[in-house]
Amino acid sequence: MTRFFIDTNHNVGEVVTISGENFDHLKVLRPRIGEVIELCNSARQVVFHAEVAEISRRDAQVKVIGQYPADSEPDVKITLFQAVPKGDKMELIIQKCVELGVFKIAPIITARTVSHPANSAQKQQRWQKISQAAAQQSRRGIIPEIGDIITFQEALSELANFDSAFVAYECEAGLKASEAFKAADGRNIALFIGPEGGFEESEIQELCANGAKSVSLGKRILRAETAAFAVTIILLSAQGEF
Repeated sequence: MTRFFIDTNHNVGEVVTISGENFDHLKVLRPRIGEVIELCNSARQVVFHAEVAEISRRDAQVKVIGQYPADSEPDVKITLFQAVPKGDKMELIIQKCVELGVFKIAPIITARTVSHPANSAQKQQRWQKISQAAAQQSRRGIIPEIGDIITFQEALSELANFDSAFVAYECEAGLKASEAFKAADGRNIALFIGPEGGFEESEIQELCANGAKSVSLGKRILRAETAAFAVTIILLSAQGEF
C-alpha cells in the first residue's frame, strides 16, 4: 500500500483532495478507482486509509475509510552525525538509513572531509526530498530531518542533548559496537561516522571527552557509506528492532 505524507487531520467518511507533489507521485503509480492508499500525518503519528474515488488532470479525490496509529517507528531515536563523503554517496546514505529507521541525519564537516558543498542550502533541500521519498517507500511514520551542514565543533556542542553517543573508529580494539549498543543508556542516541579518511585521532579524543564511546565495527575497514548502514543495523538489532 502506497503511503503519502500530509499535514492535515481527517475523519472517516471525509473526502480529501490529493494535489501537488503527492498527486504527481500518485499519477506515476496509475491508481485505479477503489484502490486504497495511506495518508500519514507524521506530527500526530496517525495513518489514514483512503480509497481513490476520482482522478482528474490536476488532482485526485480520496475517501477516508479508516484511521490507525503509525506504528512503524523504532523506539530508539538515532541521530546519525555523518561526515559528508565525496560525490553522491551522501544521497545513498540518506536513502538507506532512512529506510532502516534513523530519526535524523546531521551532515558534518570534519578535518579529513574532502567534499565541501558550495551551495549547502540547495544540497540540504535535495537531501530532504530524498529522505521524504525513502520514508514514503519504507512506510515510515515520520520524514526524518536532514539537518544543515555543520562543523565538527558544532556537532560536539550537541552531544549534551543525547542519552548516549558512539563513534565508529577503525583503531578501536576493545569495545565492539554490538556489545556497547546492548548496554546503551536511554532511547535518544547519537552515532558518528567519519569521512573516507576516517576521523583524526584528536577528533576521537574530543568526542570521547564529551561523553561519546569509541566502538569497533569489526576487523575489516568499511567504506563511509557501508559503515553508516552497518552501525545503524547493529544498533537497531541490539535494541530489539530487528
